[in-house]
Amino acid sequence: MMWLADNVSGHYKRATMVSVTIAIGNSSGLIVGQIFTTQSKPRYIKGLSVTVGELPLSHVSDLTAMASLSLATAFTLMYGMSRLNKRRETLICQGIAEGNPIPEQPEKGDYNPHFRYNM
Repeated sequence: MMWLADNVSGHYKRATMVSVTIAIGNSSGLIVGQIFTTQSKPRYIKGLSVTVGELPLSHVSDLTAMASLSLATAFTLMYGMSRLNKRRETLICQGIAEGNPIPEQPEKGDYNPHFRYNM
């Protein structure tokens, strides 16, 4: 959660990002109600099997694909943020070298040239 709050500038944008992330995370309650049913009590074999990861082999490839997609997305975000940080650093150094430093512009939020993404 801290990673999200650090990489978004501005109060409203940060509050929206954190609340949407919490809402998505808490939506697992919708799934739990469908997996742990009263028909499977008292042992809840179906629900516990899904929770522990004892899914049929046909679903393992789906999980592997989802994990791969998540990793690819994370690495793409890290690459993009790193590239943007370097571009901004070059822009600031160039301005200092030319004798025309770029001032802080907090009203621009994460578009401020002095804003840095954390990875």
